[in-house]
Amino acid sequence: ALPGTYTVELSIFHNGEETPLAGPVSFNAKVLENTTLPAENREEMAAFYDKVTDLWRTVNDIEKYHEELDTKTAYIRQALQQSNNATVEMKNEAADIKNALDDIDFLFVGTPAKASQEEVPPEPVPLSQRLWAVLSGAWQSTSAPTATQKDNYKILTEELPQILDKLKAISVQLEKLDNELDQLKAPYTPGRTPKL
Repeated sequence: ALPGTYTVELSIFHNGEETPLAGPVSFNAKVLENTTLPAENREEMAAFYDKVTDLWRTVNDIEKYHEELDTKTAYIRQALQQSNNATVEMKNEAADIKNALDDIDFLFVGTPAKASQEEVPPEPVPLSQRLWAVLSGAWQSTSAPTATQKDNYKILTEELPQILDKLKAISVQLEKLDNELDQLKAPYTPGRTPKL
């Protein structure tokens, strides 16, 4: 928080009602004079780290969305195997979706290191490492963001929208396959409403 005057209050939410307990009480927040490398512009520093917090949330949401689509794909592939009327084209489409999800996963994690990251062959830096480079320098820091943090933030904000677009397209493909599974009267997959 930036220096300034703030208020705090306390309430309880119980059985659908919120009841105030204390406050609001105002207080002044001050900067402790114990910073080794203080930021010249605290407002810019706070604004950058607010954006980083939102980026972190977005990356976590994208990873969960990816995981959800990956799980759905596995169920659909299994249902296609169990359905006598499933076509080879449907099975191949589901396999292509799985490969596309694996490619997206690779963008986040890269090649697993056997012992040390230095042993990985030359390849693009995984997005999870870029995010870590931004976050690790921010924790418990009162310094201005570094050029490395800013560069990694910029790269992430450029790459993530493209990945999200790919995931949305995959979701549309899976919905189409779900509809085709309904027509085949294939076994249940999560998210599909059973039909008589």
